[in-house]
Amino acid sequence: MPPIRKHWNLILCILLGFIPIAPALFSGNTIGAFDQIRQMAPWNGEKPSVPWDVLQADSVLQFYVWRDLVFQSWGRFEVPVWNPYELGGTPLLANSQSGGLYPFHILVGILKIPTGLAIVLLAWLHLSLAALGTAKAAKALGANEFGQTVSAVGFGTSAFMLAWTALPSVITTVCWIPWGIAAALSLPKDRFEMAAVLRLAAPIALVLLAGHLQFAAYGLGAIGLAIVASLFGQSPSTLGMRTVMILAAVLIGNVVAGPQIRTVLDYSQFSHRRGIPTAEGYEAYVSSSLKPFHLTALSSPTMLGNPRVAGPEAAPGIKVSEYWPAIAVRGANYAEGALTLGPLILAFLFLANWRAKRTWFAAALCVGASLIAFGSPLNAVLYFNVPGWSATGSPGRVIVLFVLGASLLAGLGASNTVQNFTKKSWIGLGVVLLSILLVPVLNGTFTPSTVPAEVISQLAAAGFISGATTALIGILLVVGCFVFLQMPDEKKKTHGALGLVTVFGIAWILSFNPIMFGKPLEAKAEPAKTRIAVVNNDWDLLTAAPAVLPPNTATMLRQPELGGYDSLLHRDTVAMLNDINGQDSPPPANGNMMFIKDSFDPKKAADAGVTEVWSRNPVASLTSDPVQRDGYFVYQLSGPGLVDVDGKPVEIAELSPSGIRIVAPPGGKLTVRFRNIGQWTSNLGEPRKDTRWLEYDLEPNTPEVYIRPKGLGIEVSFNDLFPLLFFVIFFWRSPGAKPE
Repeated sequence: MPPIRKHWNLILCILLGFIPIAPALFSGNTIGAFDQIRQMAPWNGEKPSVPWDVLQADSVLQFYVWRDLVFQSWGRFEVPVWNPYELGGTPLLANSQSGGLYPFHILVGILKIPTGLAIVLLAWLHLSLAALGTAKAAKALGANEFGQTVSAVGFGTSAFMLAWTALPSVITTVCWIPWGIAAALSLPKDRFEMAAVLRLAAPIALVLLAGHLQFAAYGLGAIGLAIVASLFGQSPSTLGMRTVMILAAVLIGNVVAGPQIRTVLDYSQFSHRRGIPTAEGYEAYVSSSLKPFHLTALSSPTMLGNPRVAGPEAAPGIKVSEYWPAIAVRGANYAEGALTLGPLILAFLFLANWRAKRTWFAAALCVGASLIAFGSPLNAVLYFNVPGWSATGSPGRVIVLFVLGASLLAGLGASNTVQNFTKKSWIGLGVVLLSILLVPVLNGTFTPSTVPAEVISQLAAAGFISGATTALIGILLVVGCFVFLQMPDEKKKTHGALGLVTVFGIAWILSFNPIMFGKPLEAKAEPAKTRIAVVNNDWDLLTAAPAVLPPNTATMLRQPELGGYDSLLHRDTVAMLNDINGQDSPPPANGNMMFIKDSFDPKKAADAGVTEVWSRNPVASLTSDPVQRDGYFVYQLSGPGLVDVDGKPVEIAELSPSGIRIVAPPGGKLTVRFRNIGQWTSNLGEPRKDTRWLEYDLEPNTPEVYIRPKGLGIEVSFNDLFPLLFFVIFFWRSPGAKPE
């Protein structure tokens, strides 16, 4: 076999991962909605032509910020435990989505690759890994080379993977799911040896380390289903050894991910969202599930409108994207409902041999994911019985498993078609055409309430034209594949179909690539050593809010602030901010954003270390004369600042994610206004217990103080390592015999 043909799927997957991020790589941009945020103060840039997307804004407000701190820490060979710039100081590693212990993040940090470039390269890597892993999973199910290519293109270029690329913890997590499935399904053919155990252990560990625990739960569930499927039909003589291999892999995966997961679980007990699941909470949770009209997007990613194209005004002065569910259903977002399969997958999906057991796993994956995504009672089982499930996001996100399962089924159908092509195979194209014709019917299941019906109709019509055009172009490419598959020459048949599927994947990405790009926001060379309060009152789902230094962007400036935005917030921090504001701190649109509002108490803010206030509008409660900057006002507050000894301000010599260094006068009570969360070490010993801030008693001859965060649960216990060592020795000494 020629070298290129031999490694065709590897080359294809690398190419498919490259195409979506090529605009960023060649332009010097990075992935994320930077232009959306840059229009706000203090940057005051031009309003971008691309409509506002509140979910994609998180690529800047959270993920770029977290990656930047993580890479900086590992560049200094330090564990990224703490973020000193937000929320009065908050854990970084414990928020999970920072991915602080993820191996590729560690490597990027040590290599000192600039954050923007690193995010682009990591996106390329993980999109490629997702496609390649899907090809391997299809192979484990019995798909031939052509079928593996179809599966790889289906998942690797899916609307889901591309729409979530700007929020990297998602694709970083889900790209390992097909690798875990492939390893589990291959167990019956593997030797009884350590290599087979590690092939299953690695994706389990990486799914957990990647950071998005909701998607990790979905992924582990899918891998668990694949493990169960692999055990069916095993003889009693091999079943016991297979079970030992699985237990070993699960243990190794959990031990490797243990420091990260233990840190998150330890901190989650203090979460502001932690509580007992209730019937009211369940109703709110399941209301965010997918609706019947989402099914209209099965054939084309823009059938419900293009989120990157501006539509008409939904209300006076509010111009939104063509993606009409965003204004029809509160909180709906393109990425959350990205279940598109497209003509290629739909055409081959129903051509698999449904009597063959190898199709049952993929079919079960599709059915189970659909039941959860569309709000079936199965959600109640998870919501009320799985610890922490009530705090997860929309159940519609599980649609990633539907897209993956459908891609695997399509790969099996494509394999069956190559081996035995019949006229009945054209039923696949009929399925695609039917899905297009059903669009008006399914869209009619939505009844507008607060939005004028004519606005929805106008947007839906625009989406239908765009989506149908994309779908019909895809159909032409699939027809070309079918023509090649009827050729009598086996080599021409396979080569021609492979080429057209590759063209399809490339054309598919280019037709709707929803990834947002932009120039990173400017950062200060040196971190500031004073804390500011940024006054913002609201955040909008449909349009950009008139915000000043939106939450977490202070971290990019290395500027400590009192508010912030995190996926895991300490309840005491939230209570403190609510007390300072005299009201709830988060805006209605996002319960994880903590704003300082114009009702705040200046004295309480000063007691929290704030010495400067930024606000777009004058603040009535402040009597000092502000300095007016471009688009906002700056007020000074008198108070102790970030550090004081017996009430006298003390300057910070060094501030970073690794800790604080202070040159302090001898003797007295030292107060360092960073939240006393987790464990801390210093040359003064342990801080006082049960205090809001870090407090110490200074000895007379202590001119310099070092304070460093130790983290939460980052150690690996001996109880974990002992059984791990047993399994390693057991399989290392194993003869590596193949199963019977």
